[in-house]
This record gives sequence, structure tokens and C-alpha cells, in this order.
Amino acid sequence: MTRLIFTAGKINEVRPADFVGAIAGGADLDRSVIGAIFIQPKHTLVDIADDAVSVVLDKLNGIRFKGKRLSVFVPDAKS
Repeated sequence: MTRLIFTAGKINEVRPADFVGAIAGGADLDRSVIGAIFIQPKHTLVDIADDAVSVVLDKLNGIRFKGKRLSVFVPDAKS
């Protein structure tokens, strides 16, 4: 699993189901590729199966999600 950061969080009133829907529907992936979801105030951490990471990054970066443009990225390992 690889942890991705999504630029939407509690202030955007998101729920885990919103991320599952966006990933499964928007990236056309099975829900089984989604692991733990940790919603923070301004961002959300989502664990994604390693073989699905590139698809999620390609399909979900820049989409409209809960009224804002979404960015998705892999956190810098040095931080």
C-alpha cells in the first residue's frame, strides 16, 4: 500500500465514503484497492494498493471534488 494525500479534509465536510466513491468511480477501480482513510482538517490520507497508485494520480488530479479542485500526491519521504 502507498499512502496518498488528497487536498480535501474536514473543512470540506468530506466522509470516507466520498473518497471511496471518487476512487472507485472516478478512477474506475475496485474498492479493494483502497485501504485506510484518515481525514484531517485540511487534507486526507488514503492508502492505495501499489499497483493502482498511478491510475489514481492520473485520473483524480484536478477533478472537482466537494466544490474545489482536488490535488492528489505521494508525500515526500524526507519530510
